[in-house]
Amino acid sequence: MNGKKDMNSALGLRLTGLCLVLAILSPARGVCPRGAVEVTGVPDKCFSLSAPTDTLSFDDARKQCIKYEGKLYEPESDEEMSKVETTFTFKFGPGTDKKWYWLGYAKIQYVIEGSWDSPVEEPYWGSISTFKEKSENLTWNSADPDDNLGQHCALKRALMPIKMFSFWCYDKNLYICEFSLSTFRSG
Repeated sequence: MNGKKDMNSALGLRLTGLCLVLAILSPARGVCPRGAVEVTGVPDKCFSLSAPTDTLSFDDARKQCIKYEGKLYEPESDEEMSKVETTFTFKFGPGTDKKWYWLGYAKIQYVIEGSWDSPVEEPYWGSISTFKEKSENLTWNSADPDDNLGQHCALKRALMPIKMFSFWCYDKNLYICEFSLSTFRSG
């Protein structure tokens, strides 16, 4: 029995050593922050939807996401946006077709450099976190963006055919925060 026990111990040590080597050689797997979920088909990101009663203005929603090391959701395509929405179907609650949520895109008219607000040469719709232009893989509602009415923030009506809308930034809506898995590492 002692020989078998010694062999199992030695084998256990070898396996433990092998696991340690594999852990060192493997890149750390990101984990979602508490309350956020991964979405099938959307790699390297996690998402969190505000509570159905937690509606905020565009800027307050942006600040809330930043507070938790995320950003307002910036979909890369209509297809990705559909996958993320479908994941949160159960959380939108009653009257889902009447719920709207902010997207992390806005009319970029000024870029803050140092202590000066510098107007951009030609205003454009872009990411509020990177100032990159909005992806061409995202579709606007037929009447949007409506720049004439001062609607400078992007939002989406939940679970309706995929279209983005422009709206007044002070309005209060739901929001989805996006997190990069590379920001949150396990262990």
